[in-house]
Amino acid sequence: MIGRVIDVRSTTIRVALEVGAKGFTKVGPDGLQTVGVVNSYITVPAGAHRVVGIVTAVYISGQQQPKGRVELLSQDDTATYELEATVVGRFEGDAFKSGLTGYPPLHAPVQAATPHEVKNIFHPGGGPALRIGTSAVATEQSVYLDANLLLGHHCAVVGSTGSGKSCTVTALIDGLIDHEIPNGHVVIFDINGEYAQSFPPSTVRGKKTRPLILGPRPGASSGLFLPHWFMNNEEHLTLFKASEGVQAPILQRAVADARVSGASTNKEMLRLQNVVSSASIIEGMSSNSSKGCDIVFAQLAGLQTMVNDQVGKTSACAAQWAQIKVMLDWGIAKANVQDAVWTPLTPPQRDILAPMLVAIRKEVTAAFGVLGMGSAQTAPDFDAPVYYSLQELCDVFLPNRIQLEQAADNKIAGYVAT
Repeated sequence: MIGRVIDVRSTTIRVALEVGAKGFTKVGPDGLQTVGVVNSYITVPAGAHRVVGIVTAVYISGQQQPKGRVELLSQDDTATYELEATVVGRFEGDAFKSGLTGYPPLHAPVQAATPHEVKNIFHPGGGPALRIGTSAVATEQSVYLDANLLLGHHCAVVGSTGSGKSCTVTALIDGLIDHEIPNGHVVIFDINGEYAQSFPPSTVRGKKTRPLILGPRPGASSGLFLPHWFMNNEEHLTLFKASEGVQAPILQRAVADARVSGASTNKEMLRLQNVVSSASIIEGMSSNSSKGCDIVFAQLAGLQTMVNDQVGKTSACAAQWAQIKVMLDWGIAKANVQDAVWTPLTPPQRDILAPMLVAIRKEVTAAFGVLGMGSAQTAPDFDAPVYYSLQELCDVFLPNRIQLEQAADNKIAGYVAT
């Protein structure tokens, strides 16, 4: 016995060491034993079982001498030594089990765990066990894993780079192979292709197992390829390093536009974008004092041909196309722009074309909204794995989204330039 229990809590017990144990060693039937050292084990009777605790703290406190009585005593003679242990399980006979069925009473005798008891703590009985190394708290004691429990639960081996995770997994697999464990199954998600080559039929490991390898073989000509359109919203933002303030919302909406386009009518969306581009060209020519009529004439003629072709087709935004045609036919006839080289637009022509283009832009914005790509609306799911062209995202959808958002803030293009 090394001491007695003086305090019992839900997970810890406190022990006052006896005078003979203050030197932190004690001679017993099992030889010289270390006492009161952090990470050592103790046992305490608790009914029919013995509680097992691991020492987590050691204390020393002075003892007050009664007044009027002065003796020349050393600090060791007057000090009280105590230790605190965390309860980790119990012994039922010689078998160690986790959990508690009862607590020890106060003044219960405390003993240091014998080498045989420490071995039973680390070596599970009743089935095959795998040796995985040596205990850090009992360097002479090997540590084992119950093979049945290991195979009956999920297992994770975690650690920093170079700490030995792959070697540990290999040791576990080889340890399981060395034991005759019927119906033992191991599933490895081999992300880096490290283990597929470890089970060739000619080796001992390959002969003792029946490996089923799914997926491509490692190498330059094979592998797992993830399409860009499989990425979710968070991954898109990470790839483009979009800032949260302005860039992230613009990119999210542009990707959503691209997904909607990929899932529906790409041609109609491109035609709407074409209308916006032509409107921008015409507006640019309105301020040109030396020429412009020939370019505006060509843009208006091309727009009229394209819109007439689109109006005759079934479309979700057929009403918007019909309105665009009405405005375009009226404006072209009213402005009467001639195909004249080096001739600027006249003020009356600009006065007709400017409101017409404003009205057409409003219809285009409404059409984008119907398709789920408007400034106020987006696709219902940013993360939906719908195909879209990465080139079109950069060349069409992102510029279109920037142009739509610039109606509220003309600095948007500068914000998203990076």
